[in-house]
Amino acid sequence: YQASHDPLTGLVNRTRFEEDVREAISSCDESGIGHALCYMDLDQFKIVNDTCGHMAGDALLKQLSQILAKRVRDSDVLARLGGDEFGLLLRNCDLENAVPIADTLRLAVRQFIFRWDERAFDVRISIGVVAITDPNSSHAELMSAADVACYIAKESGRDYVHAYQPEDESVTQHHELMQWSQKIHDALRTDKFYLMLQSMTPLLSAQADIQIQEFLLRIKMDDGSVVTPATFIPAAERYGLMRDIDMWVIDHTLQIIRDVAKDTDTSITYLYSINLSGQSVGDPEISDYIIDKIEEYGIDPMQLMLEITETAAITNFQTAVDFIDRLSEIGCRFALDDF
Repeated sequence: YQASHDPLTGLVNRTRFEEDVREAISSCDESGIGHALCYMDLDQFKIVNDTCGHMAGDALLKQLSQILAKRVRDSDVLARLGGDEFGLLLRNCDLENAVPIADTLRLAVRQFIFRWDERAFDVRISIGVVAITDPNSSHAELMSAADVACYIAKESGRDYVHAYQPEDESVTQHHELMQWSQKIHDALRTDKFYLMLQSMTPLLSAQADIQIQEFLLRIKMDDGSVVTPATFIPAAERYGLMRDIDMWVIDHTLQIIRDVAKDTDTSITYLYSINLSGQSVGDPEISDYIIDKIEEYGIDPMQLMLEITETAAITNFQTAVDFIDRLSEIGCRFALDDF
């Protein structure tokens, strides 16, 4: 039982659920009607966890599991896949009937108000639904398709049900993001990233002794083409790769600054601008990493200008303030982009 069930909610776990999905796939040609797979993701779980702690988060998951379990048939399989993600296998149920069932679950969650320590939270859920009709399909393909549909449901405004259709333009776009996530991993592993420098020229003649260089990131593809961040950053943000990219940029920019220091004009003040993502500004370990690299390469912190977006600063306001304060204390400068 412990090997096949989630200890917190009592629902079946991912391993057992994937076995049931495999069995459903193999039975497609026998039953004729097929089955449906739902991938469900809570939209407000992080808020509960961050404001009330993990005990509250666990209590929410338990209560929500009971709400969902009451609204599925005995023949169906409800699972906790991990974190705040749930799976549902609707046996002998086609896509046309699965969507309204999923919507019933969405409405049940919407009507639920989670209470903890005199606080009340509205909870929402996004659901992706995919049909199981091909006995030659794999469980990994179906889980991926349901995940894509759930992501599109979130992109549609959350608290939404989306049925997977392979020809959807949104599905195509998401698959492109998934492909870019692999290309980013490859670029990090094989050092296909490289940096360009762009001069930022002062408009006032009195500032002529200040030279600012902004580091710009690019990827050189195998065919020799150059890809700019506008193409790959959305995928990096979606799949949590911005931290790795920012760490690569920090390490390589500081190496360059160290290497060119011996050739610079001592009468000119050189500043180097580095872009940081909102994910990194919200990560305390990144400030440690920057400080360690400054010491490792012997860089004057006053030469660094870290550029963040106003949006990132506001979204994680206190974390951003702590981040900025800590690095400002050692001399780093900051710039707000998109102000």
